[in-house]
Amino acid sequence: MVWKETVKDVMRETELTLYQYPVWKMSIENQKIAANIPLYKERTSPAYTGYPSTTERMAIEKVTKEIKIQQIEKSLEILTEWERQYIEEKYFNPRHPSDYEVCEELGISRRTITRLKTPAILKVATALNIPKAEECLTEIMMKKWAIQGGHHDQTRENPSDLRTV
Repeated sequence: MVWKETVKDVMRETELTLYQYPVWKMSIENQKIAANIPLYKERTSPAYTGYPSTTERMAIEKVTKEIKIQQIEKSLEILTEWERQYIEEKYFNPRHPSDYEVCEELGISRRTITRLKTPAILKVATALNIPKAEECLTEIMMKKWAIQGGHHDQTRENPSDLRTV
């Protein structure tokens, strides 16, 4: 059995990653713009213990961000349409709307958002290989499946058809 604290920790880490996504995308775009300007100078000081050059460090950071961006974009493919819309509106919107505002924007109830949120975030967390995410998702989905009487229907598009987990 997964502890509620574990689920909260996994969700917190995933939400932080999702909030960073638009910033990483902008950062990559800005690096493309600045690529034509020679801003990076090589560091050769014997006391310097990091990467051999600023250019190399920047390249590694850029590749790391690009990989995370690709992982997040790929993880959205496993979500239902409603889950994906929730994630995009909640975490990728620069206004950082509340769940209530997301409900208004998507035209769905607060209760529906409550039912969508945890499974959606845990699916993304599992796809991003966040530790303990798969265990949390499995338990949540098993509870949901049990509540639905052992009938799991993946074809549902209306999130109000879901029962509370």
